[in-house]
Amino acid sequence: MKLQKVLLFVLCALMLTTSVFAITIDSASIEDIDDYGFFSRYSEIAIETQTTGISTVDIEIIDSSSLVTIEEESYSADDSTSFSGTLSFASSLSDNTDYDLIISITGTDGSVDSTTLSGLTTDLISADMQSTTIPTEDSWYTTETISFEFEADDGLGSGVERSTINLVASDSSVSSFSEIVTSSTTTYAATVESGDLSEGEYSVAIFARDYVGNYADDRIDVSAIYVDRTSPVLTWITAQENEFETYNPTLELEVSDNLASEITCDFYLDEILVEEDGTVSVGTAEILLDTMSPGDYEADATCEDEAGNSITIETLSFTILDIEDPTISFNEPTISSVNLADGISEVDIEFYVEDDVGVADVELTVTDSLQTQTLSTTEVSSGLFQSSFELSTVQEGTVRISVTASDAAGNTVVDFTEIEYDITEPTIEFVTE
Repeated sequence: MKLQKVLLFVLCALMLTTSVFAITIDSASIEDIDDYGFFSRYSEIAIETQTTGISTVDIEIIDSSSLVTIEEESYSADDSTSFSGTLSFASSLSDNTDYDLIISITGTDGSVDSTTLSGLTTDLISADMQSTTIPTEDSWYTTETISFEFEADDGLGSGVERSTINLVASDSSVSSFSEIVTSSTTTYAATVESGDLSEGEYSVAIFARDYVGNYADDRIDVSAIYVDRTSPVLTWITAQENEFETYNPTLELEVSDNLASEITCDFYLDEILVEEDGTVSVGTAEILLDTMSPGDYEADATCEDEAGNSITIETLSFTILDIEDPTISFNEPTISSVNLADGISEVDIEFYVEDDVGVADVELTVTDSLQTQTLSTTEVSSGLFQSSFELSTVQEGTVRISVTASDAAGNTVVDFTEIEYDITEPTIEFVTE
């Protein structure tokens, strides 16, 4: 009988001990629910217990209207009386929907407790964004102000906490830029001074973060804008004082720029604008000159890149050589033959000599079967020359009148005309049989 009383006392003591030290949920909450009325994939659940540390946490999420289990997740705890963890499965839920969370915990002693959080609403989508004023793609800046204005509306969600403007440099060696913008309305505005940015190419990303952590589901993107404060570099490939033996020469220059693939240039020839806003690609560029006249020239170019950085190249001096011969055309003599019956004692000569630069020298000769004589000439008007010779000074037969003309460049041409000179009477001879 005494033994039975002892065993009963021990059993009661064990039951009392277990009930005192079994794990009990003191509090369970989702941080964003308390502050904003919604929870998201970024929300954390916090659990506090009494007496015994937490070994595992099991969460079952149930659709409040259908009571269907949507997800189950298990978490390992660190055996302390506090637990916090992110609701990683929330991304699989529907937005703006009510759910119940059944939270079960297991203590380090194997004891179990549970509680239910009911009527919890999801906010899983970030704010809807619409741009009003943002940089367009392929915009170029030097030190100008870059303006941003856009709308961010979270609709049925927890509300927009802030928006972020990111300018991400494509070159990892160039610093990127980020600015957080807040607003008391759905309209957000900000400015960025491009002069404070490093030179380079940037992609623009603007997104809004709501109060429960959603962001970037809907965002504004611009693939490329540029900050450029460096002028292009232009170098003549064509040598200074170059001499061209063509009237259609090509001038070459080397073009480089730190960001742009093309620049625009104004080209001048002897300070006269010959091409305005010509597009020149980076690399070797050619300037084609068409139907030029011989002479000395100076070429200049003023160019600017997409951002408006400009440069004026040094003046290039070059010469187009005179490669064309002068031209000769005869006006007189108008006769092709002279005989005794004509009664002509003197032959008049008249001819033109023309050159695109200018005639430097003219020589007139008369040649018969025995001799060549040089005649003097008179230029009676521009390019028109006259002379004459006495028939008595030449021999019968073919008489060649030749003109040799040279220009200042040494180009020489020879042209001639001929007359037949006959002063011998025919003879008559009788033949008898």
